[in-house]
Amino acid sequence: ILKRRRDDLAAKKQKMKEARADGEKSKAEEENFAAVGFEIPEKQRTGHRIRNALELCVEEHDLKRFEHSVTVKPETVQQAVQVLREEFEVNEAEGYQTALLGAMLEAANDADAQVVPRWLVEGVPLGLSVPIEHTNVFPATDEVSAPEAIQ
Repeated sequence: ILKRRRDDLAAKKQKMKEARADGEKSKAEEENFAAVGFEIPEKQRTGHRIRNALELCVEEHDLKRFEHSVTVKPETVQQAVQVLREEFEVNEAEGYQTALLGAMLEAANDADAQVVPRWLVEGVPLGLSVPIEHTNVFPATDEVSAPEAIQ
């Protein structure tokens, strides 16, 4: 089934590529280009890997159900997790899929790749008894930076 889906998907992508050859951009492509991180090659490549993997197991009706807040079938979720594990070469099969999340974040060269998967297991530190690791996403500070109105 996956081989047939891969072949169908390749044909669909080829048609889309030919349609865009004249320089036309879809609204979705314009929105993607404007999105934060889209211009970062690692994030863009990783996003394409995730999308290509998910397109193998998610049907159009699954997307419509998801868009309308209708539960996606458990077997669809299981298949999606499986193809993502294969794509990112992860063997983990249970729980919060922390190894899979970590592998995808690493592939995207995400600053939080080391901390987010661990937070799913250990909990997110609040900086009281366990310090919050600085990953350069936000500027570091040694001072309390709460707004004065709160103090």
